[in-house]
Amino acid sequence: ACQGIYRSAGLSSTQVDAGGRFRGRGTQPEGHALPMGSTSDRNESALVVVVPEAETVVGPWRNRLDPAAALGMPAHITLLYPFAPTSMIREDLMAKVSDIVQRFPTFDFSLASVRWFGENVVYLAPDPAERFVNLTRAFVVAFPDWRPYDGAYDETVPHLTLGDRQSTERLREASLAVQPALPVRSTAHEVCLMIRSKSPPSWTVRDRFPLSET
Repeated sequence: ACQGIYRSAGLSSTQVDAGGRFRGRGTQPEGHALPMGSTSDRNESALVVVVPEAETVVGPWRNRLDPAAALGMPAHITLLYPFAPTSMIREDLMAKVSDIVQRFPTFDFSLASVRWFGENVVYLAPDPAERFVNLTRAFVVAFPDWRPYDGAYDETVPHLTLGDRQSTERLREASLAVQPALPVRSTAHEVCLMIRSKSPPSWTVRDRFPLSET
């Protein structure tokens, strides 16, 4: 899931209207890095903002439509994926992540609209998106060896995936079902370092880094 955080230049997300019709002609880029719900055998990690307030709205749909949910990844907005291999996660690296996160204050945001990457990924868009973009940029500067989605996309598009690579009909059903429950309001208090093990395949929280309360 969440392979669309960086989209290729010239591509745009599309928004679905109340009748389930697409606005615009956005397409999902080809050649993207492995999504979080793929069958990758890498021991990998990701930096995300978990959104527990969204679980009651998106959880039942993600469990069916987002392969990452089956691997234990909670409802979230990705900041940097892939991040360091688990073998490289040591105290010095985590201290660096903590220092970066502490530069940013906690912030409120809402998930108020359903949008699309092409016709095979549907997501909720956070507002304001810039707070997530700024965190991603800070991580990219600090960790140039790990580019978001292996550098496959040009533009940062923060999103909470509702469904990924399922039939358009099923995704449209999910998009219409969640709209009456929007907006979902939340506060970003921390960044979570998630690690993925390959035996058994699963995502778990490795550490939590609080944003500044000042």
